[in-house]
Amino acid sequence: MAAKSTMRIAGKILKYLAVCVVFAVMIFMIWRAFFSDVIPNSINTLTANDALYEAYKKDGNELLIEHQKIDNITRVQLTEKEELQQGRKSNYGYFCIPRVDIIPAANQVQIVFRYNNSTIRALKDDYGVDPLPDRSAELYDVSLVLNTDLTPDNQNDNANGGPESVRSTRYFPSKVYTVSDEKNMYNYRKYVFENISLDELSLALFVDIYYIDDIDYEKLSYGTVCIWEYKAPTYTRKLSPADIAALDNWRKEE
Repeated sequence: MAAKSTMRIAGKILKYLAVCVVFAVMIFMIWRAFFSDVIPNSINTLTANDALYEAYKKDGNELLIEHQKIDNITRVQLTEKEELQQGRKSNYGYFCIPRVDIIPAANQVQIVFRYNNSTIRALKDDYGVDPLPDRSAELYDVSLVLNTDLTPDNQNDNANGGPESVRSTRYFPSKVYTVSDEKNMYNYRKYVFENISLDELSLALFVDIYYIDDIDYEKLSYGTVCIWEYKAPTYTRKLSPADIAALDNWRKEE
C-alpha cells in the first residue's frame, strides 16, 4: 500500500511539473511574440534631420510616410556545398528590418536594422571570429541598393538583371544620424539614407548586409532583405505625435 501511495504521489508531482513546464513555455512564447521584439523608443520614431525638416515645413502634419508589407527577415538557407559555390553563408533569420519609413517629400529612407545575439554567435562560426564579439561592437556594413529599369519598354528583361537592362545604385547611411540600442536579446541600429528617389523606373530597393571585415560589393552579401518593390502595394501613414515632437525639437535646436 505504501508503495502504491508513493507512486501515486510521484505521478501527481510529475504531472504537476509537466503542466508547469508547458505553462512556462506558453508564457515565454507569448512574451517573445508580443513584447520581446518591441522596437526601443529611442529609435522607433523618425530621425529628424535637415532634409526631413524642410519637407515637414512644407507639408506640415500632412507629410506622408510610405512602407510596404514585405517579408522582412533574411531567408537564405544553404548547404555547405552551396555556400562554397555561391561564396556566401546561410543567413536564415539572421537579420530583420522591422521598420521602414520611406519619405518621398524628403527623398529619404529610414530603416531599423535588427539582429539577435545568436546571430553574433553564428558570425563567430561563419568567419572564425575569436573571441566572440561584444554585442555593442559595430559588426555589419549596411547599405541600400536601388534597382532601376533602363529599358522600360521591355518588361521581360528585368528578371535577368543584366547591366544593359537594370542599373544598381548603392546608397550608404549618414553616420551622423546612426543610432544604436539594445533590448532583451535584440540589437538595433537606426539608419538614415538620403537622396533616394523612387519613381516609375524603380524596380526594387534592397538592404544589403556585409560583415564589417569582409566587405566586397562585387560578391553576394552576407544578408539581403527587399524592403520595396514596384509590384507590391504601398501603404501610407501620417506623422505620429512622437515624429512631430522630434521634428519640432529639431526646429528649436536649429
